[in-house]
Amino acid sequence: MPQEQMMTLGALRKRMQMTQQQVAEQVGVTRETIMRWEKDSSDMPAKYMFVFSNLYRYPVNGIFFGDTIAFSDNLKSIEK
Repeated sequence: MPQEQMMTLGALRKRMQMTQQQVAEQVGVTRETIMRWEKDSSDMPAKYMFVFSNLYRYPVNGIFFGDTIAFSDNLKSIEK
């Protein structure tokens, strides 16, 4: 099974050819909230993770829980 690539909310929205306003209406929040979550989703309530996964047809792990540990370890080894 191929491993999913880490994707951002903004990139997935654009891939679906949706505006921030359209996403906001689908999700039930304001456009400003979508803007904020696209910049930093760390304050997003967990229930919305599954909403975005369904809306963008992309796995939750591929959106919110990327392989950042392996990436940061790789950077550390390059810096030495």
